[in-house]
Amino acid sequence: MKKISIIMLVLAMAFPISASGTSLSGDVNGDGNVNITDVSDLIDYMLSNDASLIVLENADVDADGHVNIADVSDLIDMLLNPQQLGSLAISPTYIDFGVVELGTDKTDAFTVTNTGTGTLIFKIADDDVLGGTFEIPESGVEHSLAPGASMNCTVISQGLATSWSADADVIITSNADNGNQMVNLHVIGVDNEPLITESEIYMQVGETRTLDVRTDSYMIINGNEEVVMATRGGGTVSGSGGRYISYTWSIGHIVLNALTSGSATVRVSDTQTGKNCVLTIHVGDVEPNNYEYVDLGLPSGTLWATCNVGANAPEEYGDYFAWGETVPKDYYDWSTYKWCNSAYNQLTKYCIESSYGYNGFVDNKMVLDPEDDAAYVNWGSSWRMPTSEQQRELINNCTWQRTQLNGVNGRLVTGPNGNTMFLPAAGIRMGDTLSDAGPSGYYWSRELNQNNTDNAYSLDFHSYGVYWYHIYARNDGLAVRAVRVSQN
Repeated sequence: MKKISIIMLVLAMAFPISASGTSLSGDVNGDGNVNITDVSDLIDYMLSNDASLIVLENADVDADGHVNIADVSDLIDMLLNPQQLGSLAISPTYIDFGVVELGTDKTDAFTVTNTGTGTLIFKIADDDVLGGTFEIPESGVEHSLAPGASMNCTVISQGLATSWSADADVIITSNADNGNQMVNLHVIGVDNEPLITESEIYMQVGETRTLDVRTDSYMIINGNEEVVMATRGGGTVSGSGGRYISYTWSIGHIVLNALTSGSATVRVSDTQTGKNCVLTIHVGDVEPNNYEYVDLGLPSGTLWATCNVGANAPEEYGDYFAWGETVPKDYYDWSTYKWCNSAYNQLTKYCIESSYGYNGFVDNKMVLDPEDDAAYVNWGSSWRMPTSEQQRELINNCTWQRTQLNGVNGRLVTGPNGNTMFLPAAGIRMGDTLSDAGPSGYYWSRELNQNNTDNAYSLDFHSYGVYWYHIYARNDGLAVRAVRVSQN
């Protein structure tokens, strides 16, 4: 008994062996350290045979597949002779793969060296924790190195996505006297897609437009700042792809402000990948299009488009717009209306009554500004939503016949000169519901109702008649049939 006590005292004075992983030979209790407590816990196990007290893998010190008195002896030797352990050295500890194109791989490697005097047992963490971006063939199994020996470990970076960067930490656990080590990995993904989907756009003076850029590491070269001012916008979003990996996806933006008529070019360059693109901007020009119009022989000379805004054929319904908005949406309600603070009596533009304005707001605007006109914004400066007078002229000077075009219900409008156009019965959108499509058609004018500021004038037709003076709530979604004033 006295001899055992002396041995235990010597072991208590021995230097402990530490590691941050749970797979550490001799770490019987799994606390990350190999010391006198592990000897005591191993002896307790030998006496009680209670496996819940220990980590069996770590307790099998001699790695013969059994936990017995021989492991107690080897564990005592391990503590009394720490110089016999291996020592873990990694080179390099940081690998930058640079740019990896989509669908390709790039290979690099790091070296594990045993700089100690004993055998080094190490294990590279499974590469499935690296989110699929990096692959390490030598991972997931234990490796053994004699003193002074080295081993090269291959790392493969896969081009799985674009406009992202990924960083990963490769953990190497071991029985080394200097604990676990880590290798940091970094890669930037890129593909052949353009940084900006548009190559040429048309804008109007005073218009502001934001374009997505498929990277956040970019530089803008503005070709003509007198015509268009281009500035950066956007940021990054971070995410996790596994236990030891993080991604950064780029969501850059370019904000374009059209200052005066003319043309300009903006070059966007990805500072990480070297990718470039050029955007041409025309300000004040009419965008080339195939929007056809018809001269019905009206007294004013107004020319009417032959299809609705957002449509490609006369019988197509096209897009639906809340009054004063220029893009369609999924839900038409005061809570989503652009020109109010979530309620019909909280208007922030086009308000002639203080009782309907937000905090009493009044601007006395009765007609849509061009930047709020769905026809002007979507089709160019030669197109506008009609006035209520132009809609009344269309009704009073033309014949209206209920008919079908390619199976779509609507009205055939015949002008004084015999020319015709077809208006589909496109219905009306309220909330997320399309109503009356087939029996009825509803078409915005660009004029506010002078007697009720939360409504605007429209042209609508039903089985019982055609009307130009009806009014509908500005938050409703109606079709738009644009007009183009005669150039004669």
